[in-house]
Amino acid sequence: MAEIEIGVSSGMNLPPYGPGVEHVTEFDLSEKMLAITRRRVAEKGIDRVELHHGGARTFDLPSESADIFLSTFTFCTVPGLLAASREACRVLRPGGVFVLAEHGRSTRTRGRAVMCAIEPLSIRVSADHIARDPVPYLMSAGFTITEDTCPQARHLWRPLRVDQL
Repeated sequence: MAEIEIGVSSGMNLPPYGPGVEHVTEFDLSEKMLAITRRRVAEKGIDRVELHHGGARTFDLPSESADIFLSTFTFCTVPGLLAASREACRVLRPGGVFVLAEHGRSTRTRGRAVMCAIEPLSIRVSADHIARDPVPYLMSAGFTITEDTCPQARHLWRPLRVDQL
């Protein structure tokens, strides 16, 4: 299996990759974060990881080149969310899976109110749209939501399994 991860940051998702994942292509906009990930890859002796500097809206990768697309708390900061969603769909093979852990609006009234109140500051400080719902963008790009893997946590974050139509 081949996997693509965007917003790799410091490479914290690297250790859980099992033996079924033969190759991981990772992207991040920050050269500083990529340097940390390079060190982590070297320390752990992981030889199936390829690191790239770049964003989520265009990948220099062939269409249908990945089985899994992973994004953990990245889509909340991506400008051009529809373009990024379409690009994720383009690089996934038919039957591929987009695994997404994201903020998203709280299902609780009080939580939603707090999120909406602090979101302008969150956007200004870290470009983090904590109350943005990625589901409409994903569906417009050609995905279907097949699993909300942790519905009891939806008031804090939203892990989704997203499949191609």
